[in-house]
Amino acid sequence: MSRDTNILILNAYNRVEFIREFQRAKLELGIRGKIITSDLRNDVPASREGDKHINLKRILDEGYVDDIIRACTEEDISLIIPTLDLELDVLSENKYKIESNTQAKIMISDEDVVKICQNKFRTYDFLIENGFKTPRIITDEDIEKNDYKFPLYIKSSDGVGSSDNFKINSEKELNFFNEYIEKPLIQEFIEGDEYCVDI
Repeated sequence: MSRDTNILILNAYNRVEFIREFQRAKLELGIRGKIITSDLRNDVPASREGDKHINLKRILDEGYVDDIIRACTEEDISLIIPTLDLELDVLSENKYKIESNTQAKIMISDEDVVKICQNKFRTYDFLIENGFKTPRIITDEDIEKNDYKFPLYIKSSDGVGSSDNFKINSEKELNFFNEYIEKPLIQEFIEGDEYCVDI
């Protein structure tokens, strides 16, 4: 008899539609097994969408990885699905430890890929080095030399979810937002259609 495919969705919190899609795909494909959601608390919106809900430690707490290993062993997990950017570094760094101590695979890229994607400056360098057209980064030196043209675009270098992203049209806005945003990253503003692709 083949092993059930139990899937652990980390930090499920309010990802109700996401988990419903996993449930739908499981039925459609005839996959046997449970969708197990996890979070710090039991009363999160997504806790009622899986077949079971469990509590895990905070991502940055000591013992988080060991907590995942324990949960994978207890729940016979086949696949781990991360949902937060914050956990990608921890999981990619500990991928071998988790996979070698359980029968689970983590749906995550290799550590070097995650390190590029998690850092906007590394992503920029990677794109330039590999010949991708990408908006130029405007450095402090460029600003001092007045080597830029408006409009510009500013965001936090470690921000997520497009929070604190602004188009800059003037010197006054540049000075204000450069002070206002913690760890600012300034680039040329590029106009056109935006495509978001989740894979």
